[in-house]
Amino acid sequence: MMKRRSGVYGRMSESSAPATSKDEEVEWEMRPGGMLVQKRTEKLDVSAPNLSVRVAFGAARYEISVNSQATFGELKKLLTAETGLQPGEQTLIFRGKDRENGEYLDMCGVKDRSKVITNGGSIEQGEAIHRDA
Repeated sequence: MMKRRSGVYGRMSESSAPATSKDEEVEWEMRPGGMLVQKRTEKLDVSAPNLSVRVAFGAARYEISVNSQATFGELKKLLTAETGLQPGEQTLIFRGKDRENGEYLDMCGVKDRSKVITNGGSIEQGEAIHRDA
């Protein structure tokens, strides 16, 4: 004989619901894969580790230290001093794809000592990069 359990699964009493105050309202974002996740906040109480990113620009190679939770746009700003190109003139390629300014390094899989290729500048520099590849 089978016993029935009523109200055991799928219900949550009000007393067992997680307590959130109105001050701690959670924002959600949709990731490209369709996953719904909690949106990042700008709290700086927990620092992320720095990464050493290897950047190839034509024949030149640079090693840039950057926060792991930085964006590709912030990396472009750091590269301005090394390459002499403005961030708008640069395109960053990681794992064979052009990366947008708002994409986070850690979410795209950039790890310590990862290689990023930058293109930009004059036509001669761009042709030299394509010949080297």
